[in-house]
Amino acid sequence: MKVMVLSLPLRQQYKIRTKSNKYQMMIQVPVDLLLILLVQRLYGLAPVAKYLVRDEDGMSLGPYLALLQDNVILASWAKMKNVVLEGGVPFFKAHGLQVRHFEINSEDLRYNQVCNDAMANHSSIFMKKILKIYQGFKDVKVLVDVGGGLGHTLKIILSKYHNIKGINFDLPHVMQNGILYDGIDQVGGDVFESVPSGDVILLKASLMLYLHKQFSLNH
Repeated sequence: MKVMVLSLPLRQQYKIRTKSNKYQMMIQVPVDLLLILLVQRLYGLAPVAKYLVRDEDGMSLGPYLALLQDNVILASWAKMKNVVLEGGVPFFKAHGLQVRHFEINSEDLRYNQVCNDAMANHSSIFMKKILKIYQGFKDVKVLVDVGGGLGHTLKIILSKYHNIKGINFDLPHVMQNGILYDGIDQVGGDVFESVPSGDVILLKASLMLYLHKQFSLNH
């Protein structure tokens, strides 16, 4: 907020007029005082901060930031020194596991919920922006979202392109909480074994490359 401070000389009386959008008055000022007048509010959200406030669909990037600050993630950073000196993987050292990061979700239900909330909000905000300019889905008949989480990405795409049949593909424990939406089939499985067939396979946010001799794509 904007504040106006007036320093007044001794033993004098002043009439001061203050005018703003909200205030208009005459003030009789006594001697020897500092007068602080509230003029108007000048504070607000910076442009980037609007993504931390829920939008018309109730989504924000708050849950995504909560994921990045979760103890499961932060514990790995605490092991960076050990990895530099001894080698290895920070996540394994932090949690004593020899599994891929996303597999911990099937055992830790709290963390699983944190991940689901983060990706649902993230997907909603970013896909709505992408669909405003990207027209590449208009001729697609079958769209497979690999690692699609609860299915929010496909839901947003199908809300614009009603001709598409969507297949949301993720691990079985994720599919247990998948959203029900007309035109979307929820399929559980392991991407390192096979992927459902479709005209287009969507990998959003990141593409993880592994040298895995049992990995195959079924077209």
